Amino acid sequence: MRAESRRSDTPGRLGKSGMSACLSRESFSHQEVERIYRSLYSPLVNRVTWRFRLSREDASDIVQDAFAIALIKLDVCKNPEGWLTQVVDFLAVNMCRKSKRRAALLSRWYPHRARIIPIVPEDPSGG
Repeated sequence: MRAESRRSDTPGRLGKSGMSACLSRESFSHQEVERIYRSLYSPLVNRVTWRFRLSREDASDIVQDAFAIALIKLDVCKNPEGWLTQVVDFLAVNMCRKSKRRAALLSRWYPHRARIIPIVPEDPSGG
């Protein structure tokens, strides 16, 4: 009982009332959401690209997905930048797990299939 009351008081976790640290939907203005988007989009894409070694396109997709989730779920939080960073990290980890699982399944389904690497022919003119 005592540990449960401690959990319900922790910000960001759901308490007995079902409310988290995010409370009302009317608090963020369109300008503030646009400011957060403009200030965090490139740094988050760079973070995912370097930290998880994903392509720029995959990182951009992950960050856009995180902002789509934010438009639905993000209300008034004490730290929306930190929340978005955490969501981006979770989405990137999920993408890495999914691609690893897909590669394992494909290698199991097609064990004798060699990976075909295209070879670019050399220029006959030597230049």
